[in-house]
Amino acid sequence: MNEADIVTEDLIPVKKVLTKYGNINFYCAGRVSLYRADTFHTKEPETLEWIDTFQSGDVLWDIGANVGCYTLYAAVKGIMVLVFEPSAFNYFLLMKNLMINRLDKKVEAYCLALSNNASLSAFNMNYLEVGDSCHQLAPIGDVSTARLRQSVLTLSVDELVRNFSPAFPNHIKIDVDGVESAIVLGAMKTLSDPRLKSVLIEIDDANPEDLNIVRMLKYAGLELTSRRRAPQFENSTMWNCVFARTESA
Repeated sequence: MNEADIVTEDLIPVKKVLTKYGNINFYCAGRVSLYRADTFHTKEPETLEWIDTFQSGDVLWDIGANVGCYTLYAAVKGIMVLVFEPSAFNYFLLMKNLMINRLDKKVEAYCLALSNNASLSAFNMNYLEVGDSCHQLAPIGDVSTARLRQSVLTLSVDELVRNFSPAFPNHIKIDVDGVESAIVLGAMKTLSDPRLKSVLIEIDDANPEDLNIVRMLKYAGLELTSRRRAPQFENSTMWNCVFARTESA
């Protein structure tokens, strides 16, 4: 690393966040990534509390990890995490966060989109700052007015498990801004496996298609056990919902 590189690195602020499992450092390369560090404890406290319930030896799959807030929290707790984040911008920052927290050898992070099948697809982005969200996965031939069109490879959860035998998930977090239904459809065998204990997924009351997500998860033997959101989102139609495998399921 030359002197210019060192100076550039020093200009990027690192925000330290205190947690019950130890400090987490966030590499804040802009306004949005700083916001994610600043709101770590307040934006989705229900997600942190869900991770608190994990047991030693559990494996989390974080699908749609953004810059890795919840991946980092689970990892400092000692949970093994497999991460899937298709945005090249966010994947870069995710890897920086893993590096500065010395978790890059403890977390498996893939710049990969998950859906209901294997395909060459496009990731349409209207917001280009690192840490941004609300990007849209679309077929490769889709004509979009997005500011940036990133080509991506998609796979389904069941294809990943069948073809590559990764560490099997005991918990899955799905936060993907619109393709939740496709991911669940492509994960039905995995979701029905008794080793899978719980799923945290965003459900939009305003989207009739999300009712189908609830039906698919119930068919897989998972029951809704929690439906929450932070007070600042009380006017939103979005909820963080936990579905768990119960004795009666």
